[in-house]
Amino acid sequence: DLHAGSAGYLAEIGPKLRAFFLERGLLVRPLGNVLYLLPPYCITGDELDGLYDAIAEAGERFGSKP
Repeated sequence: DLHAGSAGYLAEIGPKLRAFFLERGLLVRPLGNVLYLLPPYCITGDELDGLYDAIAEAGERFGSKP
């Protein structure tokens, strides 16, 4: 869950997060303020680290402290 104002499936942050990740070449499915990840079993450690780095960046950019 990303603390970013409104919560829920139709939260305004969802489309912003989707665009943010697509700009980085990542297919992440935000369900409102929730990031849903289902990486393939063949993902490398470096790819997974890159995904986690992008999630941390998104949290810093769009999130707020609870």
